[in-house]
Amino acid sequence: MDTDSIIAFMTDAHKNRLKAVSPALIDWQDKTPVSRQYDDIYFSSDDGIAETEYVFLKQNNLPHAWQGKSQFCILETGFGTGLNFFCSIDLWLKTAADDAVLTYISVEKHPLSEDDFSRQQANWPQFKPFIQALVNQYPPMLSGLHSISLYSGRIKLLLLLGDACEQLSTLMAKADACYLDGFAPSKNKSMWSPALFKQLTRLLKPGATLSTFTAVGDVRRGLQDAGFEMKKIDAYGNKRHMLSGRLQSSTADNLLLPWYRYPDFDEKNKQVLVIGAGVAGLTTAAALSENGWQVTLIEQADSVAAGASGNPAGVLMPRLDKQQTLEARFYWQAFFLALRKISQLESQGLDCGWQASGVLQLDDEAELFSNHWPSSSLKPLTPDAVKKLAGLATSKAAVWLQQGGYISPKKLCTGIYERFKNQIDFVFDTTVTALESDNRGWKVLSSNGDFYTQSVVICNAETANRFQQTAAVNLQPVRGQISYLKNTELAGKLKTVICDRGYAIPLDQQQLLIGASFNRGETASSLTERDHGFNWQQFSRALAPTHQSELGTELPVKGRASVRAMTTDRLPVIGAVVDQAFYQQHYADLARGRRASSYPMATYHDGLFINAGHGSRGLTSCFLAADIILALMTNTALPVEAEILCRLHPGRFLIKGFQKNTG
Repeated sequence: MDTDSIIAFMTDAHKNRLKAVSPALIDWQDKTPVSRQYDDIYFSSDDGIAETEYVFLKQNNLPHAWQGKSQFCILETGFGTGLNFFCSIDLWLKTAADDAVLTYISVEKHPLSEDDFSRQQANWPQFKPFIQALVNQYPPMLSGLHSISLYSGRIKLLLLLGDACEQLSTLMAKADACYLDGFAPSKNKSMWSPALFKQLTRLLKPGATLSTFTAVGDVRRGLQDAGFEMKKIDAYGNKRHMLSGRLQSSTADNLLLPWYRYPDFDEKNKQVLVIGAGVAGLTTAAALSENGWQVTLIEQADSVAAGASGNPAGVLMPRLDKQQTLEARFYWQAFFLALRKISQLESQGLDCGWQASGVLQLDDEAELFSNHWPSSSLKPLTPDAVKKLAGLATSKAAVWLQQGGYISPKKLCTGIYERFKNQIDFVFDTTVTALESDNRGWKVLSSNGDFYTQSVVICNAETANRFQQTAAVNLQPVRGQISYLKNTELAGKLKTVICDRGYAIPLDQQQLLIGASFNRGETASSLTERDHGFNWQQFSRALAPTHQSELGTELPVKGRASVRAMTTDRLPVIGAVVDQAFYQQHYADLARGRRASSYPMATYHDGLFINAGHGSRGLTSCFLAADIILALMTNTALPVEAEILCRLHPGRFLIKGFQKNTG
């Protein structure tokens, strides 16, 4: 394939590296914060709330613009103190329909600390609940896209930390309104550049409104050159003028190659059937239900978490690569989201079995990780330092992930079920055998009769590709067995999770959970002495010789075996199910080197989606996967960067085959 056919963002694999961001340095002048980085105030010292209401809410015709809409999206440059956000969600919750969802996208290079946010509760007592809700879900000081769900899904905040142009360049969204609220153009020119204005024309809908406090001529001309119709109007307070405008025509979103590009899907009547009641299915069903969808969930077993999601404990951690691969960045983003989601569930009184024990990943080259990942996320440790943290001496050095830990998939699934059992129609002891579509939607054939629905999300693990429509999805079963090691001597000493080729979880003072075997192609659920021995050996190799006598030689006799689903590239399959016949007809010649622009846009089975193939990392990835499915089904901003969306695409295996001329 020639270079012209490769999309721009793929030319720089490290453009959106995960890195530490510098927090805002603030001097408080009474109740007014002043940025030391830019020597500028965040909002009017007279009345910041009144200024926001005039400059941004009124000039974007809010709340009138969102009346009667189920979805509305605001894009902001410069999150700052969050004042615009708090004013907007206050107005939204008072005036929008109860089942409507506001997506608020904002980019910030120097985010406030949690302490600075908390300080504002005294300044704006009317916003205290909003500020506290944000602080409770506040992301780490790391670059990239952080998605935050508030008020049972009615508010979705996509907070992009880092350079504005860099972060926006891989975002996929179509916003209805825009707040341009960076520091003054004379103080921070990068926030008012032609490059940023060009991004706005890609990220806003045609006719989207825009307002900004400034009336600088270069800003007005730059926005006009980018395609905005702008006018100068009276400003708030002592300022004479400001700008407001409207986007005349939107720039085509060319971030995705034709075979990975998604259309706007029809929400129809927001009726959906989810197949599978493991972690993937339950998190997907919960996300859709919170967004106002009528959800039916079908499970072939007699309860939730009957498969791999029924394990008593599993490790929650990101993927650790010595380089910042795109795949690793996906799992880091998913990890931080999972922590926020679990915290929210626990705040609602649900017991997810979460233990923030930290995780030690053993590695002889642990120090190499610090060259590529922020020190706030992980820390290389010597064997002596590992022993102090773990309580046991190990055979290697390690990387310490303080925010990691372990969770009970069974309790997580049960908790979600209890939380949503009155909102979601659960159907157990029912096996889906086939899917048929017509102009009315989908007919779901099952062992318990037929179901009719507008949309379907397939989340049934290793059986997700057994339907005619998903036959090309590369999934394979992988049998995994965990073992209970009753050893009071070692269990009493281990303080944290240890991962090497396997893992050890300190369930209590009496026993350790060790695992897990990894047997491709196997589907049996009976326990085997072979796999108990494998788990025992993996744990033994992780320990220093001084503990060998404490471990003993007796193999475990109890455990649990289940089947996971994984793909050949070890990334999950998340997205709309492609029309395989269309792919075969139009993309089979990809190896010939034609320009990408000469190919038609992909087509899909309307209303059919898949969320499967999470392998052994589903506890980490499923919450983000559910948000991706929700965003696609509702045509809202995607919570991942464009290239990650491509790497998860259900059609990628067909495309790889065509590119190798083997499809």
